[in-house]
Amino acid sequence: MKLGLIAMSGVRVRNPELLALGLTLPGFVERSKVIASLPSLGLLTLAGLTPRDVDLQYLEVADLVQVSGVPQEFDVVAISSFSAQIREAYELADR
Repeated sequence: MKLGLIAMSGVRVRNPELLALGLTLPGFVERSKVIASLPSLGLLTLAGLTPRDVDLQYLEVADLVQVSGVPQEFDVVAISSFSAQIREAYELADR
């Protein structure tokens, strides 16, 4: 069995209206870089609990726009995401 653990890393603020007004959030952007650099502990816990005979791969997806489909062929996939990116996580799950 092939198990894929996919972490939706990176925190982005996407609001076209605010971007059109030129609003930026420099403090948030700096914090998001730190947050994005942290591994998904939930997925790593699952990896540690997974039997050794299971083929396991941990992947990070920083930006869904750059991913054309599920990065690998898996039998089972677990996706971890921040609430702010949940729509992107659902989109990846649909693929």
